[in-house]
Amino acid sequence: MTENSDNWEPHERLAWQAKTPKKEREALDNAPLATLRAIPASSSAFMLTSDLAERYPRPQAAKGKAYARHKTLVDYANAVGAFIADLLAAVERDRSEGWLMCSHDKGDYTGQYVKWRMFDGVRTAWLEAGLIEHKPGYPGRLEFGNPGPSSGKLTRYRATPRLLEIAAGHGITPANVLEHFKFEFMMPSELIRLTKPPEPTPNTPRVAELRRDVAELNAFFAKQTLTHPKHPTIKHLGWIRIFHAYTKGYRWNKGGRLYSQPRL
Repeated sequence: MTENSDNWEPHERLAWQAKTPKKEREALDNAPLATLRAIPASSSAFMLTSDLAERYPRPQAAKGKAYARHKTLVDYANAVGAFIADLLAAVERDRSEGWLMCSHDKGDYTGQYVKWRMFDGVRTAWLEAGLIEHKPGYPGRLEFGNPGPSSGKLTRYRATPRLLEIAAGHGITPANVLEHFKFEFMMPSELIRLTKPPEPTPNTPRVAELRRDVAELNAFFAKQTLTHPKHPTIKHLGWIRIFHAYTKGYRWNKGGRLYSQPRL
């Protein structure tokens, strides 16, 4: 899943707005992608998850049956815990000012720990309650004549002071979120990425060679133990290479830096 997504919700298809100011753009561009796989690992985390799920329940359709919400309460609580954990972890990062990148493509949630309906319920309830703020995304490849961009952006979310206050009330802060939630990180399926503008990575002999190089490097370091004097636990699953300024006839000579995963 990348920034370019063709399967956007109707309410995400907003008219193209003025370009985001440059001073805000960097933080938004550095937003990590939500994993939505974290689970409570302490009594405080369980209490926080339960508190949020009960105080801000999943919105119920007017014609829906009341028992339906109770049947899915566990799944909803799982989504609550995973989302608050990702939001707090994003605040702890010093590159995105707390912004978190989330997909609105239902297909990205198929077979995942958190399903789209549950995540959609959490984000809707929290937006209405003022627990999160968001920067709406927009689709790429807009219709001919539309002044909008050719590539899309995923929606960004950020915890408000109110949500941080609720979490702190349970003793959980961005600084200690990794002590209260167990995160499950996964390597991206694509080891070679294109950005500025983001484009699907082409399958060419040169790209296959680049993928093999990164895969061999990752395989070697997977057998090693990485340590740091100030960080006893280093979370490193592997690297990906990111190139930019892709155009026709690209020679894969712009960018190409290695980025450790997960990008915490």
